[in-house]
Order: sequence, then C-alpha cells, then structure tokens
Amino acid sequence: MKTKRWSYPRYKIPCACGCGTPIDNRDKRGTQRFYVNGHQCKGRKLIPDERSCFKCGSRETYAGYHQRGYWNYKWRKYDGHWYCSKCSNRYFENPRLHPIYGPKRINFKGKRIQLKQTPRTGQCADCNRRVGEEYVNWKGETKILKRTALHHIEYHPDDPLKDTVELCLRCHLNRHNYLH
Repeated sequence: MKTKRWSYPRYKIPCACGCGTPIDNRDKRGTQRFYVNGHQCKGRKLIPDERSCFKCGSRETYAGYHQRGYWNYKWRKYDGHWYCSKCSNRYFENPRLHPIYGPKRINFKGKRIQLKQTPRTGQCADCNRRVGEEYVNWKGETKILKRTALHHIEYHPDDPLKDTVELCLRCHLNRHNYLH
C-alpha cells in the first residue's frame, strides 16, 4: 500500500535575510524554507550594550546556528574578559598565534612539545637575519622574514633543545640540501 505524500501549496516568498531574492516556500521534500542556501547567518550579529571584545574593542560577533534550532552568538570569556569570535579564533583556538603558548611549542620527532620558555630568539644563526627584516628572495623580490625554524643537528630523545640551531627558512632548506 502506497503512502500518500502531502502536497503543500507552493508560492514564492522573499528571502528572510533581507536580500529580497525570491525563493519557493517549500523545498522538493516539502520542508518549509525561509532563506536562500547560505543566507542563514547573513546579517546575524549581536551588538549588546554590556559586552565588547577585550582585544579589539568590537561590539559585534558572529552567530552560528545551534542544532537545537536557536542562534548561538560566539562570545568567549577568558580570565574575566570577553572576546569576539575573530579574536577568540586568533588567540585561543589557533595554537600558532596564541600569544602565550604558541612560541613555546615545538615539533620534535613528529610530536608537539610544550616548553617552559621560548626557545627562539628571532635571528638566523647562519645569515644573521632577524624576524621583521627585509631580504631579497631567490626570485629577486623584496620580502619580510616572518619566522624562523629550529634545526636539530642531532636528535637527543631526553633533551629536545640539545644541538638545535635557529635558522631562517632558506638556511633551513640549505641545511637539508633541498636548495643547491
């Protein structure tokens, strides 16, 4: 016995985000629609009076749709201060950019190790370039040195910083014989 499919009246409605794009009120399965695909979060920002980002001072943050059906505004509280979603991603969720823990992490034999002190000084041991200085790359373009790498001359499992040298990326590739 076949089950009867419900037939809903179909008509055009404007997108609820405010762009005015006409869409069908139902999709092909009969589910009610309010937005064009991808317009659910468009224009959804929270501007509360009592919150502002501690880092950038912004009073706006992005909204994400929670699985229970309500809007979840992305504020993060850390050490008593509120951070917007951009600063939260930049300083807490991305470990490379974290101001406290990022410089203290190194990769050693395929594992990420957290150190007590920052091992980098920001200067290459071979060419004496410092992070932030301009240099001419192999294409002849002027670039700014953004970071350095720790090169292990010999690995010691008990001490990950023993026999390490801080090098810029070009000198690091030269040490590994990738550049001739």
